[in-house]
Amino acid sequence: MTGQQCLFDDLIELQAGVVSRPQALAAGMSRNMVVVRLRSGRWQQLHWGVYATFSGKPGRLATLWAALLRGLPRGYAQPPDSRGA
Repeated sequence: MTGQQCLFDDLIELQAGVVSRPQALAAGMSRNMVVVRLRSGRWQQLHWGVYATFSGKPGRLATLWAALLRGLPRGYAQPPDSRGA
């Protein structure tokens, strides 16, 4: 597992299993990888560009993270190092 994958896994854990599309792409996932996870049911779309990385009903914390990520401007939904900080 790469360092980038470890960071992405940590992010997923921190955000109650919820990630934004920009976060997934910044972590090195291709658009196709995201689509495959959604179509297979491994991930589910909670809002436009916001995904649960699990199947089943999202809990309260996951729902709150999804709302937060949906409302953030595009650049803020990415890890700090991908924004050039």
